[in-house]
Amino acid sequence: MSYPECDKLKNRSDDWNTIYPFIEWIQDVKKYHFARFETDEELLRRVRVGRVKVDSIAEALRWSEHKLLLMSGNIQDLLYEYFDVNPAELERERRELLSSLREAEVVPREEGD
Repeated sequence: MSYPECDKLKNRSDDWNTIYPFIEWIQDVKKYHFARFETDEELLRRVRVGRVKVDSIAEALRWSEHKLLLMSGNIQDLLYEYFDVNPAELERERRELLSSLREAEVVPREEGD
């Protein structure tokens, strides 16, 4: 049976085990946060739904150049993206793997084993 998402993560486990604690330290000890600038498309979407009130689109776009958005999600999700791992597929594979291990435990052993 093949578990490609599990394999991706396993092959990068040393990297994961280095990066994850470092990011935790940055956030928990140093109190730094990851942020990114809001894109023009995101701002225009907020203008269209009325969450941002501006006199003109040009004014909105000038304002967006300085709008920082804190990273949403958690460290794990960020690393899944970095390592190109699909978390839903990873969970499915893990459950399938555990199920096959449980099935193997209940299979009666042949005499002489």
